[in-house]
Order: sequence, then C-alpha cells, then structure tokens
Amino acid sequence: MEVTLIQVAEHKLEQAMSIFSGFKDSFLYNPEWIIRTMESWMQQHVEENRLVRQMLQEHREANSQMARSWTNLLSDQTYVKDPATGEIFRLYKRSWETGDFWREPVFGDAILGGVKRESQLEELLKMEGWRRMTESLAGFPEMWK
Repeated sequence: MEVTLIQVAEHKLEQAMSIFSGFKDSFLYNPEWIIRTMESWMQQHVEENRLVRQMLQEHREANSQMARSWTNLLSDQTYVKDPATGEIFRLYKRSWETGDFWREPVFGDAILGGVKRESQLEELLKMEGWRRMTESLAGFPEMWK
C-alpha cells in the first residue's frame, strides 16, 4: 500500500501529478537493499532473543539457588566443601547454630561442626592440622555441572 501526499494549487494539480508520476515511475528499488535490510533485522532479532533467553536462564538459576537455600535452611542442612580436596558434603546443621565445620587432616573421615571462631577449640584444631571447610546453604557451582 502506498500513500502519497502533495500540496499544490488546484489549477496546477494535473501538471504536478504528471511530474510526480514520472519521478515515481523512474525510481527503482534495488532488491539487494531489501535483502540487506531483512538480514540486518534478522541478526538484531536473533541477538535480542539470545539476550532474553540468557536473562531467563539467569533468573531460573537464581530462583533455583534461592529455593535450595530455603529448603536447606528449613530442613536444617547445609553444604560444606573441603578446600584442599574439593569434596562436597551435605551435613546436618540446625538453622540457628553458628560456627564452622572442620575436617580431620589424615584420613578425612571425621568432620566436626559448630566450632566457634577464635575459640580454644579452633586453636587446637589448627595446631593439629585440621582444615576449616567452606559452607553454603545453596551449594557450590561445581555441584550443578
């Protein structure tokens, strides 16, 4: 559909229409322009879709992490990771308890929880070579790969 507006005096309308028609009929569209325009539009559209999908994936991951955190908090559980070996454990810990988890250095089969920071027990564990473990209610990224 094509709409053309022109403003001329009424007595010059016929002359203006013939000039305008000649001009319009001599104008040719290059098909490559249309193809380039469509390709550009498609690339922009593909990029916008990719960004939207990425944003949705990030929201899903954040919601999953939040749900895991709340589930672990309400069920009195937490994840701990041994920084030396990379091992991850899911352990029982009441939500109101504070303190860190420590792992025995030789065999690694003993994990002690609830150790308060700057306490005498913490100092003894350090002297004996026990390792402090990192804790996370949501888990660790390498768990979900």
